Amino acid sequence: MKWVQWLWCVVLVAWWATSVPVRAEPLGTVEVEVIVFRYTAAANGQEWAVALPSALLASAVPLALAPAGSAGEAGEFTAYPAADLRLTGVVKALNRAAGYEVLAHTAWRQAATSGLAVALTPAPSAEANPALVPPLQGALRLRPAGAALRVDVELLVPAGEQQVNVQAQQNVQLGELRYLDHPLAGVLLQIRPWQAAASDSLPPADLPLPKASPTQGPAD
Repeated sequence: MKWVQWLWCVVLVAWWATSVPVRAEPLGTVEVEVIVFRYTAAANGQEWAVALPSALLASAVPLALAPAGSAGEAGEFTAYPAADLRLTGVVKALNRAAGYEVLAHTAWRQAATSGLAVALTPAPSAEANPALVPPLQGALRLRPAGAALRVDVELLVPAGEQQVNVQAQQNVQLGELRYLDHPLAGVLLQIRPWQAAASDSLPPADLPLPKASPTQGPAD
């Protein structure tokens, strides 16, 4: 389908603009930056299955908060302040465009092999809607997968008066900007080596934005 080809072009361009050159080295401490957004038309115009309990969500640990300008010195599993987030341009582009609502934007550092699930919830640094009821709940876990990292994401995304269970699992290479898709919501994720000098380049604000996947009815 044409929209699928278009979406992959967007992801490839965004990856080129934000990727960090990485040498093949053992996995160590990494920075994780995550943007969670939903497609407003899907959230308001469809019926969705009721969310089910999840062991991953139940085990997720909330991030601590760091003072402004201290991302480099903050301990592991500490949320970066807004000034230290690198994908702010992507968030601004989503907020300006019709049809998208950013629910959370956060970043932290951790050992790549820790295996700890991190809670993804609207933080003070997120340009998110604080009036959503019920609010976003989510969890993200990294696991080694050869030279890559296996990412497990689970979200409870607000849709009307209920929460929809959204799950995604992908292998992610260090430095690439990865898009995890669902008909209701999307996740943009970048994992960077902590000590490497990351590029400050961001995708142009006028890049075409992701489209929701087509769906035949309520989510399974």
